[in-house]
Amino acid sequence: MEGDFVCGFIQAMDGEKDPRNLQLAFQCAEIIIKQLSLGLFVEEMFEITACYFPIDFQPPADNPHGIEKEDLVLSLRRCLTATPRFAEFVLPLLFDKLSSDVPDSRIDAMQTLAEVSPVYGAEALNKYLSLNVLFSIFRNELISGSKEAQEAALKATQNITSTLTDQIIEDDSESPLNSFLNYILKVCRLNSQQEEQFVNHMKLLHSAASASKVSAIYILQQKLPELLEMNEKACQSNWKVLILRCIYGFLEATKSLPDLKNEENPVSQHLNKIFAMFTTCLSNSSVSLCLISVKCLALLLDYHDILDPDKKALIMQHILIVMSKTKDEILRSQCISTLSEASVKYPEIIQQNVLPALFQILKNGTRDNISNQSHQININSALEIFSSICMQPSLTKAVLPEIWIWLENLVKGDPNRTSDVSKLFHEGMESLLKITIINCSDHPFMCPEYFYSWLLPQLLKLNICHLVESEVSSTTNSITDCTSSILREISTRLDKRKGEELSEQMIRLFLHQDLSVFDISASLNMKFCPLKPTSVKQTRLIGFLMAVICSLLPEVSIDDLQQLLEQLAGLALQSKDQITRTAAAKCFAGLINKHGQTSPGKECLDRLQEQLKDKLMNKNNSSGDLRAKALHLWLWITKALLISAHSEANNFVGLVFNLLSDEELGEAAAEGMFLILSEYKDVLSQPQHAKIRIMYKQRLFVENVQHLSKSFHEVKSELKKNYLIAVSHLLTFLPHQVLVSKLPPLVPMLVLALMFDDNKLQMSTMATMKTVLDESPNLLAQHVNLVVPKLIKLSETNASMKVRIASLECLENLTQLPTTTLLPYRREVIRALGPVLDDKKRLVRKQAVKARGEWYLLGAPSS
Repeated sequence: MEGDFVCGFIQAMDGEKDPRNLQLAFQCAEIIIKQLSLGLFVEEMFEITACYFPIDFQPPADNPHGIEKEDLVLSLRRCLTATPRFAEFVLPLLFDKLSSDVPDSRIDAMQTLAEVSPVYGAEALNKYLSLNVLFSIFRNELISGSKEAQEAALKATQNITSTLTDQIIEDDSESPLNSFLNYILKVCRLNSQQEEQFVNHMKLLHSAASASKVSAIYILQQKLPELLEMNEKACQSNWKVLILRCIYGFLEATKSLPDLKNEENPVSQHLNKIFAMFTTCLSNSSVSLCLISVKCLALLLDYHDILDPDKKALIMQHILIVMSKTKDEILRSQCISTLSEASVKYPEIIQQNVLPALFQILKNGTRDNISNQSHQININSALEIFSSICMQPSLTKAVLPEIWIWLENLVKGDPNRTSDVSKLFHEGMESLLKITIINCSDHPFMCPEYFYSWLLPQLLKLNICHLVESEVSSTTNSITDCTSSILREISTRLDKRKGEELSEQMIRLFLHQDLSVFDISASLNMKFCPLKPTSVKQTRLIGFLMAVICSLLPEVSIDDLQQLLEQLAGLALQSKDQITRTAAAKCFAGLINKHGQTSPGKECLDRLQEQLKDKLMNKNNSSGDLRAKALHLWLWITKALLISAHSEANNFVGLVFNLLSDEELGEAAAEGMFLILSEYKDVLSQPQHAKIRIMYKQRLFVENVQHLSKSFHEVKSELKKNYLIAVSHLLTFLPHQVLVSKLPPLVPMLVLALMFDDNKLQMSTMATMKTVLDESPNLLAQHVNLVVPKLIKLSETNASMKVRIASLECLENLTQLPTTTLLPYRREVIRALGPVLDDKKRLVRKQAVKARGEWYLLGAPSS
C-alpha cells in the first residue's frame, strides 16, 4: 500500500507549476519521505522534487496568494534534507550547481549543502564529493561573491567540518577531517601581504575552527604560533590590528565549544605570550590597535576560565589606564563595557582592584584643582564607570558612600556655588540616578533596605541646601530634574507603611516648614517657604514634593491634603515662574487623580472648580495673564480627572471645548488637548500608580466629536483654527481602527486645516491624511480639487523642510485614489513638482522624485 501511495503521489506531482500547489506538494513530500517507506521509489521521489532546484520564481507585483520565493526554497530544502538516502543524488546535484553562472543558484546550493551535511553524514560527504575542490569553491565565493554568498560559504564550511568530526578516528592522520583541515591550512596562508586575502582566509579559518573541539585544537595548534611570530615581526600598526582581529576571531569562535579543557587548548599553552601581546598593544598610539586589544582582553576574561585572578585584576588595571589617557569615545565605551560585564561576574576583583583607583580620583577633586580641565575629565570618567559597574549590591554599597562624601565635600568647598562645581555636582547626580535605576530594577530589595533608608534622606538634605543657595540656571534645573527622578524611582517602589512614613515627612517639610525633618536645619540658615511665591529658588523644589507624594501608592493617606492642595493651587495661579507653576499644577493633578474621590480632595476640587471657572469665563474681572494661568491649571486637573473617569471629568472637558470660541484663550485651549492626551513620565503615569481607565482617549473623542463638528460650523471664521487644532490633536492619539470609523464627517475639517499657515497644524493634518489614504482612500476622493493645489503649494513654498516632505508624501499617497479622479490633475502636479526636484534639501528632493514618479506613471498600463 505504501509503495502504491508513493507512486501515485509522484505521478500527481509530476509537471506541477502552480506555486500554490507546489507549496503544498513540497510539504506533503516532506511528510511522505519522513514517515513512509519509499522502497524502490527513492530516486523517483528525489527526481520529482529536485527537478525544481534551484527555485526560480518571481511573484507578481500584487502577489495575490502571498507566496514568496523564499517559502518555496525552504519547503524544497526540507524535502532534500528529509532522508539520508537522498545523499547519492543530492550531493552530486549540489556540486554541479556550485559551478553555475547564476549567483543565486550557487548561493542556494551552498545553503542547501550546509543543511544536508549533518543529515547525510561524513561518509556520504567523503564518498560523493571532492572536499578539497569544494573548499576551493567556497574560497572563491568569499573573494568575489556577494555578502549573502560569503555567509553561505562560511556556514557550509562550518557544517561540513562539524559533520566530518563525527567520523574521526583517534590517531588517524588520514581521516577525512584531517585531510580536509590540512587542505584548509595549506590554502589559507596568513603570511600574505595582501590585506583582503588575509581577511578572507581568516574568516574561513574561524568558520572551520568553530565547528568542533577537534577542529579548533587542530587549527589553533598550527596558527597561533604563526600569528604570535607575525606580531613580533610586524612594524605597522594596521598589520598588528589584523593579527589581533584574527586571534580575536579564534577566541570568539571557540569560546562556546564544550569540553575544551585548558591542558589541551592551544590558547592555554601560549597564554603568557598572548596576554603579553594584548597588554603591550594597549600602550600603542593607534586607537584601532588599542580597541581590538581591549576587545581581546574582554573576551579572554571569560574564555573557559583560563585566567587566574591576578591576570584578571591586571586586565582591569590596564583598562583603567587606557580610559585615563584616551579621548576616543568608541575606545572609552568599549573599556566601560568591559568593566561593566566584569562587575557582574567578578565583583570581588572589581572591588579590590578598580574601586580604590576610582575613589582616589574623587578624593583628589578638591576646590583647588576642580577647574582643571583634565581633572574634570578624570572625574567624569570615574562617575561614568561607577554608573556601569554598580550591578551588584556589594559594589553599590561600596560606591555610593564614596560618591556621597565627594558630593558633600564638593558643596562645602564651594561657598560661592561656581558653575564648574554645579556642573560636576550634576554629573554626580546623573551617576546616582543610573545606579538607582539599575539596582531598584534588578535588586528590588535594595530600594527599601538601602535607597530609602540611607540615600533618600541625605539626597533631600544636600540638594535642598545646595539649590536654595545657588543661582537659578539651566544647570540647577537639571540637578532638580535629576534628583526628582531619583526620588521618583525610590518612591514608586515603597509599600504602604513606608509610603505613609515618607509622605508625613514631606508634608512636615514642605507644608509646615519643619526643617528638623531629614536634619536640614543643621545645614540651612534661612526661612524655608517652598509653597509661597516669594523665592524661585525655593518654589522650584516643588519638583521634589511631586516626585515623592505623586509616586506613592493610592492607598497611602496624605496628611493635611486639603491645605496642601490649596497651597499648590495658589502657587500655580500666583507664581511668576513658569517652571514653578507647571510643577505645582502637576503635583495638584497627581494628588487629585488618586485622592479626588476622598472627602478633603472632593471639597477642595469643588471650591477650586468654581474659582477657576469664574476666572476663565469672566473676562472683565480677570487679567489675561491670570486667565492663562487658570487655564493651565484647569488643563492639568482635566487630565487627572479624565484618565481616572472621575464624575466631574465631563464638566472640566466641556469647559475646555467651550473656551475654543474664546478670542483670548481659544488657541491655548486647543493646544491644551495635546497636554490632556499626552503621556508624561513624571506624573499621572502607570509607574507612578496613577488611576488610569482604559480607552479614555477614544471615549473623549467619541463623546465630543459631534459637538466639535457642530460648533466648528457655527463659530466665526477667525476662530475656526482653534477647533481644527483641537480636532487634530484628538485624531493624533486615536488608534487607526477608531480613526477610520469615525473620520468621514471630519474630512472637510481636515481639508480646511491645510489652508491655515500653521506648520504644526499642517503636519498633524497631513499625518492624519496619510492614515486615511492608507486605510480608506476614497474618503478624500471628493476633496481632491482642494487638496492637490494646497499640497503643491506647501511642497514649493513652505519654509519648513518637514512640511515640504510631508506634503510630497501625501501627494505620493494620493495616487492610491481612482485613476479617473486624479487624471485631470496629473499634468499640473508633474509640472509643479519639477522645480521641487532642485530643492536645497536632499531629503526633499528624494521625496519629490518618488512623488513625481508616481504621478508620471498614473494611468500607464503597468500601474
